[in-house]
Amino acid sequence: MNKIIVDEEIKNLENMEAELYLNQESCKLYIKGNNKIIVKKSNLDLTLILEDEANLDILFKDVMLEKRIVNIIAYNNTFLNYKESFSSSLNTELLINNKILGNNNKSLMKIRTISKDKKVKINVLADVDEETVDNELIEDIKGINEGGLIEVLPNMEINTSEVMANHYVTISNLSPQDLFYLESKGLSKEASKKLILEGFLKSVEVIKDA
Repeated sequence: MNKIIVDEEIKNLENMEAELYLNQESCKLYIKGNNKIIVKKSNLDLTLILEDEANLDILFKDVMLEKRIVNIIAYNNTFLNYKESFSSSLNTELLINNKILGNNNKSLMKIRTISKDKKVKINVLADVDEETVDNELIEDIKGINEGGLIEVLPNMEINTSEVMANHYVTISNLSPQDLFYLESKGLSKEASKKLILEGFLKSVEVIKDA
């Protein structure tokens, strides 16, 4: 996969497969064609504009995150596969604004987070314009509390009946049964916890696209 350093605030992506290293605190990406990207930046104000017929597979992969804002604008016949995983021992806020302006768009969001002793707040707004048709939105958010607090605020502003929109949230602690199983195989408690948490975050990368 190519590695690209982005110094400008506005960038056009077309038929690209790359790791993006964004040097700007605020960046706007115009998406055309088929694209698969990994974003290498923690705190960011990012706008993704999916033009007609655009496909975007995007992965945010961070160890720690304080605040990220992602604004998504989709026009017609687009596909978005949004994946994010992060573990944070800081108070963290993730805001996603998903705006559907056209028809026949599909948006999948898969977010995995671990909160360590602090608060993680995830606010996802899905906004579908009136008189649009054949749009599909699926939000799948899972979190593990490691002494912290995870707060998820789904907000769907659906202004048309011609849409399928679903929101799934699961927040839990580490499973004692999973820990017991790994410890019974000879791993220490700390090694068992590390294996489970690392696997949980990496799972977002192997979830099959719908």
